[in-house]
Amino acid sequence: FTIAEILVLRILGMSLYDGICHSFTTMSTGGFSTLTSSIRGFDNPAIDYAISFFMFTAGVNFYLYYLAVKGSPKKILIDPEFRIYAIILGVSTLILAVSILSIHHHPLVAFRKGLFQTIAIGTTTGYGTDDFNAYPSFARLLLVVLMFIGGSAGSTAGGIKVSRFLVLFKIIRAELYKAVHPNAVVAIKIGKRPLPDTTAKSIVGFFILFVVVFAFGSMFMAALGLDIITAFSSVIATLANIGPGLGRVGSLEHYAHIPEMGKLFLSFCMILGRLELFTVIALVLPSFWKR
Repeated sequence: FTIAEILVLRILGMSLYDGICHSFTTMSTGGFSTLTSSIRGFDNPAIDYAISFFMFTAGVNFYLYYLAVKGSPKKILIDPEFRIYAIILGVSTLILAVSILSIHHHPLVAFRKGLFQTIAIGTTTGYGTDDFNAYPSFARLLLVVLMFIGGSAGSTAGGIKVSRFLVLFKIIRAELYKAVHPNAVVAIKIGKRPLPDTTAKSIVGFFILFVVVFAFGSMFMAALGLDIITAFSSVIATLANIGPGLGRVGSLEHYAHIPEMGKLFLSFCMILGRLELFTVIALVLPSFWKR
């Protein structure tokens, strides 16, 4: 995929150096650019669409690609997580495009900007072709929701992951059903396979821990003097490994003005998010160090 993207970007007019750098940071959903203005600096719609495609690719479970290479390409399309992932990004793109039509006026421009921003945030890549800090409130809130969701399990993307939200939704649906039918035994399935109770409990625990860390982090950053939008968006942007947030850490802003304690805390959030919370937090538990 990286080699393919390098070739595509080179054909579309990007220099070999820029093509290599952006391919590396696209497939890793890292989001670093050789330009201060990120992808918007190239001002090339074809490049926007090409990078959008590869960001989408990077947010898919890579095991599905392995299955495709082994002769089962249909398993990508029938995978429940992939379908939910594609639906979330597709619907969000349309909603965002409509929301920013008043800013960009031309439908195709609004669609291209909406598509790129949706996939860049949804896959936690963090590239930018537009100042989404200036979007309407609803559009910005939608992007924040995408920050929490993230990409697929087994991808290079961050966030809580689509698969976990899929399981949480099924757990909620099962509990609602049992509230009406108390004696019912409801099995939670992903595809055709039942999900073990231990796995379901660990997913619920992860979600709760993620929300607790986000809430505590937001209050900590606000206590350092940041406005509430900058405080909470800086935490989710680092915890989900995205990069740009809202407010004073928006797509055209940076983190240089954050107080030193804030920088240290957000650095810790990046480690927490990349190592999926439990791994890092387990290290500070006394029980971990007991023989």
